[in-house]
This record gives sequence, structure tokens and C-alpha cells, in this order.
Amino acid sequence: MKVTSEGHCRMTVIEYIKSIILWIVICTSIGWLFYGNIKYSIVGWPVYIIFLVSSGMTVKGAWEKLIYDYRKEKNNTGKVRCGYEEMEMALREMNYGISELKAYENFGKRCASQNYIRFSSLLIQQVKRGARGMNQLLMQEVMASEILRKENARKCAEEAGTKLLFPMVLLMAVVFAVLMIPAFLSISI
Repeated sequence: MKVTSEGHCRMTVIEYIKSIILWIVICTSIGWLFYGNIKYSIVGWPVYIIFLVSSGMTVKGAWEKLIYDYRKEKNNTGKVRCGYEEMEMALREMNYGISELKAYENFGKRCASQNYIRFSSLLIQQVKRGARGMNQLLMQEVMASEILRKENARKCAEEAGTKLLFPMVLLMAVVFAVLMIPAFLSISI
């Protein structure tokens, strides 16, 4: 920084570039921290499938209804959700002629999460056997996924502190530099 004749500090081009690079590093590290992952997105839609199936809809009909509602929400808000995108791909597979059972199986494999694989296998059983006792199994799976979601949220909160440590130290250094450099430059010995 250069001090003008009036005592004000001026930044050089290199210092501007450094501050821009620092800003990019901080923004990308925060972006990596909050990047949505598919293993954390199995939250609400299994409950809706259970309610729709237990009210008399077929599994495929409930699946189509969820995708229809998701498309409306996505068009209104622009928010993309990983789990729903995979569900939409499974629905496209069904519409293109792949059997419903195979589409659910592919859905579980594509998601590569134990919760999704278990849930898709329960849906396959629901389609094969019918509704005898399956609503209870699906409800148990939803409760287990809710517990897992809470554990994952706790784990993410613990990881957040660690991931934010470096950007906070960088910001602290910048604040110290902004405060201390003008103070030292104004001191005339």
C-alpha cells in the first residue's frame, strides 16, 4: 500500500489481485462446504410415497405424482434436488419401456447410497407382492432414514467447523492487516 500526501492508503494493482484471489479462495471453500450431496437428500419424499401408496395409488402413480410436483417446484424456484433428479430419470426409463422393477433397481444403484438401495428394494417388493405389510416396512425405513439424516446433519455440523477454520484465519489476517498497516504507517517516529 502506498500512502498519499494526505495520509490515505492506496492499493496497488498487485494488492487488488491478491484480494481478489483471497476472495475466490474463501468463496470456493464455502461453496465446497455447502455443496448438496445425494446421500443427504433422502428426507421427505419417501413419506409422501407411503401416504400416496397407502391411500390406494400404485407405486408408479405415486412416483409420477412426486415428479410432477417436483417439476412444478423446480420451474418456480429453479432449485435442483439430486434425489428427485434421479427419480425423474427412473420415470423416464419406465416411460421408455424399461420395466418398473428394473427402473427402481437402477434408481437404487445410481444413487449408490445404502438408504436408496434399501428403499428401492422395498418399492420392488411393494410392486411384486402388493400392500400386505409393506406400508409398515416402508414406514420403518422412513424412520430409519430420518435418524440417519439427523446423524448426518450432526456430522456435517462437526465438519463445518473444521472446513471453515482456514477461511476464518485468512479473514482474521486480512482484518489485522487492514487495521495494523495504516496504524503503523501513521506513526511517525
